[in-house]
Amino acid sequence: MLQAVVFDNEGIIDGNLRNKLENVGLFLSKICQFDEKTIVSVAEKKPDLLLYCCSSGDCNSFDRTLKMSNDIGIPCIFITSKTGGNFFRKLNDAQSAWYIKEPVDEDELYHIAKKAFDNFAREKSLKEKEEKYKSIFKNSTNGFALHEIITDENGKPVDYIFLEANKAFGVLTGLDNDSIIGKRLTEIIPGIEKNTSFIDIYGNVALNEQTVCFSEYVPQLDRYYDVCAYSTQKGQFATIFTDITIIRKAEEESRQKEKRFRSIIENTEAGYFFIDTEGIFRNVNDSWLRMHKFSSKEEVIGKYFLYTQTDTEKDGAVSIVEKLMRGEQIRSGEFTRLCKDGCTGYHKFSANPVYENDEIVGIEGFLIDTTESRLKDEKYELALELANIVPWEWDLQNNRGQLLSDGNPHNIDVFEFSNESLMLLVHPEDKKHVAEAVEKSIQNGEVCRAQYRMQDIKGNTRWLFSYGKPYRDARGKCIRMIGVTQDITEYKEAQKALEESEQKFRLLAENANDAIWTMDPEGRFLYVGPSVKKLTGFSPEEAIEKSLWETLTPESLTAVSVEMETFFKALQEGITPEPVYVFEVEQFCKNGSTVWTEVVVNPVFDEARIFRFFLGVTRNISERKKAEDELRKQKNMMDTIFHNAPIIMMLIDREGRVENINYSGMEATGRKKEELLGLLGGQLFSCVNSSKGQGCGKNTECHSCPVRNTFLETFKSGENFHKLEGSLEILHNGIISTRHFLLSTAYLEIRGEAKVMLSVDDITEQKNAEHEILEAKMIAERANMIKSEFLATMSH
Repeated sequence: MLQAVVFDNEGIIDGNLRNKLENVGLFLSKICQFDEKTIVSVAEKKPDLLLYCCSSGDCNSFDRTLKMSNDIGIPCIFITSKTGGNFFRKLNDAQSAWYIKEPVDEDELYHIAKKAFDNFAREKSLKEKEEKYKSIFKNSTNGFALHEIITDENGKPVDYIFLEANKAFGVLTGLDNDSIIGKRLTEIIPGIEKNTSFIDIYGNVALNEQTVCFSEYVPQLDRYYDVCAYSTQKGQFATIFTDITIIRKAEEESRQKEKRFRSIIENTEAGYFFIDTEGIFRNVNDSWLRMHKFSSKEEVIGKYFLYTQTDTEKDGAVSIVEKLMRGEQIRSGEFTRLCKDGCTGYHKFSANPVYENDEIVGIEGFLIDTTESRLKDEKYELALELANIVPWEWDLQNNRGQLLSDGNPHNIDVFEFSNESLMLLVHPEDKKHVAEAVEKSIQNGEVCRAQYRMQDIKGNTRWLFSYGKPYRDARGKCIRMIGVTQDITEYKEAQKALEESEQKFRLLAENANDAIWTMDPEGRFLYVGPSVKKLTGFSPEEAIEKSLWETLTPESLTAVSVEMETFFKALQEGITPEPVYVFEVEQFCKNGSTVWTEVVVNPVFDEARIFRFFLGVTRNISERKKAEDELRKQKNMMDTIFHNAPIIMMLIDREGRVENINYSGMEATGRKKEELLGLLGGQLFSCVNSSKGQGCGKNTECHSCPVRNTFLETFKSGENFHKLEGSLEILHNGIISTRHFLLSTAYLEIRGEAKVMLSVDDITEQKNAEHEILEAKMIAERANMIKSEFLATMSH
């Protein structure tokens, strides 16, 4: 329902009409007389519309009512009987005023009132929007300008005029709005005609009523703009400017930073990598490739990050990546890496998650190769460990020292020390000279050197050597000392042992039957023991004057020279030679004769494995050589007997295979020696069982073989057998025959291995003859028996 305030000085709206209006939806909230007090009250109430009854057509009242309508922003309906004159002209000119003629029809009044209210509300809304848009236009941070295009005689756009512009346009372009309105662009910015591209664009927009958006750099203003241009009417266009200079410059700066960053990444010695959220390598730099020994990025990009992790650190690597992907921070540390060639390297690792739009899109990080420094540290630690050296630092001002190594090869309970606590551990006999060495170093700045004894945590006495260098401040005061301590217990013990050994050596050399000597690399004797006189007749003084080349016969000298040449060649090539060399050489004696000797030579090296001299022992082996000659003669004789024996003789190993056989064996089998070596006994004699079933020695019949059983028993018990009789079924030229043998064995050990000498005497012919004699005897005996029976019968 519409609310209306009625000004009725003439009593046109009575109670009856009021009721009728309310029935049709127009509620008259107040009926009042027109005066100043009423005007204020109405302004406070703000009804939907005003009703003014003025049959007389009072223009003054009309003006006041119309002004009030405009002031409080509501429409006004005049009820009048006038249809002409000045009053009616004003009524027609008033945009917010409506009228209705008397007499009043309630329905007509309501519809007019509704129409007046709706139109007024619509116009008010449009006005508010217009004011809003004007306010936006005026206060917008985007620049706005309205232009009119100028064309030449051919209709080509060549310039444009500024018709209107907001404040932001001047701020963004640096142009003064008051001085540009109504002027051409070429007047405002001289030289702009050289860049006509955007004039062409604006001309196309204005003349063809189009809309375009683009970005433009204006070098005269050194600014970047996002521009949206649209046609307001043919020949005109409006532009909306957004100054993006800061954004563009920030983007350019960002690009330059990115370029510099990429340049740094590509040229840094640190290895760079980027992996995505799936753990896949998406980028690595050349340093990373070199560290992992890859030749190109294609070998890595697209691979899972564990591709370069060692087996021992894969679980840890997965945990680190998972933490980073959750946005957690991790500590940098040293890790191992797996290189392309399978070797392992070391590096320090740092990484961070990479964000885009507040989301983690991957991980990037750097590796600093520590392989070389790690190896140096390990070598340093190893060198200290091998040399039993511990570094230390002593703060002399605070009398506080500490070891600079995690290890303590000396087993001395002294990781932190003072002068007093240190001296408590020093052996009583060494305290004085240690204290003097330290004090002297502090006083005159000399290096402190001291050998002394200390007791370790196990109660054992250790020999130590300390080397300390004092450092002074600007005033020359000694403030600290840095040095190392080496455990020289083994050296001291070795030195003592060497002294004892040298004493024993001289006693041994002077009293031994063998000649002991030392010789330098040039073959000159350095020491010759007294036993050389018994060996060669030369005194030690005479022998030491001779060189190696003067003491040996030509044949022996040649053999020794070859060995020495081989020895020194191996040294030059870095090959460790044999620790002991044994020669049998013939040496000259003082009386002109020669003597056979066995020489045992040991090359002697110092701690740095540098060769120093030869240590040798020479022994007279003349009697042994005679014995060897005699043995050689006997062996030759035995070989002659073996090979020429009239019976088969063979040497057999534990498997029953022939290792040697004599001429009788070759003759009996009709085969050459090389054909028989390696055969089993049955194969050699062509036993029928050796060529059937599983072969010689593996068939059931072989268990009763006399040859097999005889030599196996000899191997088992070591017992020798003599002329055991046995027989074999022999297959020869397709004919099976029985051969009889007498078997003898002898157990031997040759160079530590058990062997059996098997002798086989073929007695087949003898057995056959015996069989024939036995048969003849039996026949004769049978004949005699028949004869006796015949004579007995005849006598009866």
